Amino acid sequence: MDFDFSEEQRQLKDEARRFLSARCPLSLVRGTLGEDAERRGSRGLYKEIAELGWCGTAIPEASGGLGLGYVELCAIAEELGRALAPVPFASSIYLFAEGVMAAGSAEQRARLLPRLARGEIVGCLATAEGSGAHQHRGIGCQVKAGRLWVIASLGRRWTTRVIVLPGVPPFAYGPYRWLRHPNYAVVALEFAVIPLALGLPLFALVFSAANAALLTYRIGLENQALAWASRVQPISADYRA
Repeated sequence: MDFDFSEEQRQLKDEARRFLSARCPLSLVRGTLGEDAERRGSRGLYKEIAELGWCGTAIPEASGGLGLGYVELCAIAEELGRALAPVPFASSIYLFAEGVMAAGSAEQRARLLPRLARGEIVGCLATAEGSGAHQHRGIGCQVKAGRLWVIASLGRRWTTRVIVLPGVPPFAYGPYRWLRHPNYAVVALEFAVIPLALGLPLFALVFSAANAALLTYRIGLENQALAWASRVQPISADYRA
């Protein structure tokens, strides 16, 4: 199976590289954080990118886009990243446009997608905190706070690896007093809560299922390591490497 770009996709990629090499020098990239003139140049670059049709690459033709595909979008994205292009392409096209296509109403798709494809508007994803107009869709900080609590409780023992110390009792501080794997509980909440808050229940279901399969394997390994550690003798204090 050939996973390489097709000839047409390579041509698109090469054209994008030539355009960005000419229109997006490093001086423009560096200046974006400085003077207003350079910021205006960045907006001008995004306008030109939209005129080339890049913004509508993966947006259907019926919605004002080119109706190509995600491989073509990836080819353009690679060149935008290579050039460090200071444009809101990622937030507007990778995230916002995809969100509108996946979860927007017919009215929203008809109103927003053509303008996104033409580069007339930019978009981003945002999370709402606390109560107010967005209430049930608000994402609180409690999940992140739980992650920080887990890491702070483990201190220097925190690691992504499976490591056991023979003769050392299991950790029983902080959230570990009530849950055996509180860190994985936090991850599971993140996979479920964030997509649901964005109105994407299918995403929540798919990613939660994939995460559950991965955690089943990971927790099994950890339990095997703990069982082994409980059977061996503690390391002697006189041990020398």
